[in-house]
Amino acid sequence: MSDSLKVKERIHYARLDALRFYAVAAVLLSHYLPTGLTSHLFAGTAGVELFFVISGFLITDILFGYRMSGPDTLRHLGRFYARRTLRIFPIYYLYLVVVALTIPTVTWEELRWAFAYVYNLYEMSNTASRPLLHLWSLSIEEQFYLIWPLVILKTPMRRVFHVMLGLMLFSILFRVVVPGLPHKLSTISCFDAFGLGGVFAWLRRYDPGTLRRLLGMRWTLWLALIWLAGTILTSFTAWSLPDAGFRSAIAVISFHLLGACVPSDGRVLKESSRWLDGRRRQYLGVISYGIYLFHLLPMLWMEGWLERILRPLSDAGIASLIYYNRYIIGAPFYAIFTLILAMLSHRYIERYFTRFKDRRFS
Repeated sequence: MSDSLKVKERIHYARLDALRFYAVAAVLLSHYLPTGLTSHLFAGTAGVELFFVISGFLITDILFGYRMSGPDTLRHLGRFYARRTLRIFPIYYLYLVVVALTIPTVTWEELRWAFAYVYNLYEMSNTASRPLLHLWSLSIEEQFYLIWPLVILKTPMRRVFHVMLGLMLFSILFRVVVPGLPHKLSTISCFDAFGLGGVFAWLRRYDPGTLRRLLGMRWTLWLALIWLAGTILTSFTAWSLPDAGFRSAIAVISFHLLGACVPSDGRVLKESSRWLDGRRRQYLGVISYGIYLFHLLPMLWMEGWLERILRPLSDAGIASLIYYNRYIIGAPFYAIFTLILAMLSHRYIERYFTRFKDRRFS
C-alpha cells in the first residue's frame, strides 16, 4: 500500500480489515463483560497490541513508498502528517466535544490531556474517567506517528532494518529493566509491536525470502500461543507469567496473522479463509476506528436507564442483576448503539475527509 502511487492505484488488503474487526471486538469484550472475567482474559491488551502491529506495518509500508518516490523528505513528511490528521482528528475531537457536553463528571483538566494526545501520560499517575480510559492507546499511536516517519525517512536505507530491530529490542529490555512503570501506557514500551509490523513491511519489500522462512517457522507461533494460554491460566493462581512475555507473544501471533493477510513476492495467500474473508467482518474492520472511539458512550448513557428497568427485580431479591446490567444484560444494547454511531460517523464524516485527503494529498 504505497503512498507513492496514485490513490486509485493503491492496494487495499481486505483481510487486514478483518484483523481490525477482531482487534476491536477483543477491546469491546474487555469493557462489556464483567471485570472478574476480563481481568483473566487480557482481551483488551491483546486487541490493542494487534492494532499496534497492523499500524506499524501500514505506516512503514507507506513511508517506504515515499522513499521510493524521491528524496524530498520535507514534502513526504508534510503529506504524511496531512493525511494522518484528516484521517484521525475529525471524529476524535468530535468525540471529546460530545463527552464534554454529555458527561458532566469529566473534568476540563482531563480533557486538556486528551486534546493534546498525551492522555497516556495523564493515566500514569491518575485514575482515568470512564469515557476517556481507552484514549491512552490513541495517544500512543499519535506519538508513534511523530517519531516513526523520521526514523524511516532519515535513516540510511542500509541501516533501517537494523534500527527497527534495535528499537524493538530496546522496548522489550525497557519493560524488563524498569518493572515499576505502567508499561501499557508508555510509548517506548510499545515500540516492539510497532517495530514488528515495520519489520514485516521491510521484509515484504526487500527480503521476501526471509519473510517466507520466518512465516514458515510455525513453532514460533505455537510457542507464542502456549505462552498466551499459560498467561491466562496462571492468572487464576498466585503466580503469573511476566507481562513482557505476554505482550511479546501477542506481537508474534500478530506477525503471523499479517502473513495470512498480506501477500509478498513469491508467496500467495490461501484462496479463501473462513475467518478473514467475510464481507461483514471486513466492513466492521473498516469502521473499527469509530467503534473503538465511541464504544464506551452507549454504556455511560444507557446504564442508568437499565438500572431503573431492573430495579423491581432487585427489590424482589435478585440484586445481582443491578451489577450485571452494564455487562451481560446491557452488552447487546451497547454494541448495537456503538455500531450505529460508527456507521454514521464513517458514512457522513470519515468518508468525507478521506475523499478530501485523497484529492489534496494523493
